[in-house]
Amino acid sequence: MSGFSKKAPKAAKPSNQSEPLFELPTVIRMLPLVRKVADDILAIQTELRGLRVECDRLDRQRHDLAWPERQRRYQLHDTISATERRARGFVHELENLGVAVMDPKTAQLGFPTIVNGKLAFFSWIPGEESVTFWHYDRDETRRRQVPEAWYKPIPQRSSTRRKG
Repeated sequence: MSGFSKKAPKAAKPSNQSEPLFELPTVIRMLPLVRKVADDILAIQTELRGLRVECDRLDRQRHDLAWPERQRRYQLHDTISATERRARGFVHELENLGVAVMDPKTAQLGFPTIVNGKLAFFSWIPGEESVTFWHYDRDETRRRQVPEAWYKPIPQRSSTRRKG
């Protein structure tokens, strides 16, 4: 045995685990949807960076601003808050699917699974064609290559019993 358990059935959850667990074929089928949400997260991160640069500049000059610039500063604070709420909404959308956002700045996503009896994640980053990496811990930076055997379907056990 390879020591790899592709995953418990999709709906099954260990008693101490609140996240759903995924098999690799399921993760690959989910990619078109999560790819779009990840792209939205990246777009919002870019938008927020631009808004924060302008806001920081106005915050540093706040004592010397004329009314239109003060008004723009207040508006930026409101816009940043609203944009952060939108970003949290995208993260929440992925979490509702059972997908973990490992790094919001890069939109790295983790799909919970079980490897060698331990919680692990299939790892995907926008720009990658498919899911080809995995890692154990949420904070682990080392992504391991998915072995070729993991892409094959799990053999189904026969449900018939021999009569003896």
